[in-house]
Amino acid sequence: MKFLKYILIICTFLFVFSCKKTNLTVTEPGPDYILSKLMNGIWDGVNISGDILNFNGQDYKFEDSLLGIAGIFANENEYVIAAPLGNLVTITTDGGSTDGVKEIIDIVGQQNAVGVINGIASSEDPSNIKAEDLIGSAQVTEEEKNRIEEILGGLSFGKVETVPSK
Repeated sequence: MKFLKYILIICTFLFVFSCKKTNLTVTEPGPDYILSKLMNGIWDGVNISGDILNFNGQDYKFEDSLLGIAGIFANENEYVIAAPLGNLVTITTDGGSTDGVKEIIDIVGQQNAVGVINGIASSEDPSNIKAEDLIGSAQVTEEEKNRIEEILGGLSFGKVETVPSK
């Protein structure tokens, strides 16, 4: 009987302490994460050294990370979003469009960020992307969908390329 009493006390303590509220914060991976992912990949015509991406004969310096799934690189006013999704997906754009992509990811949710990048990459005309292509299976309201359409109207994507892995 005493044994059961001790087990009950231990279980009660475990329950109380396991349900205690913590100050745990979820953070994004730092820039080192995406840079190391990019450096470990081997793609034709692409060279990554430190925080410099050499692509199509031009050097781009690392600016920011998109949730650890893609890197944003800049060369003056030209930006490249590079996402190592098996093959290397590169999207040429301007600075305002990179902010727009971040805002769209915030709307559809971080768990759907790869879908946003794939939606841009697989669009037939990068200057005319539909919100449905980026939303995928994300649960968004009609208001959020309209906001995404509004954001897409102000974005300017250039060349989208997929560089196969060696």
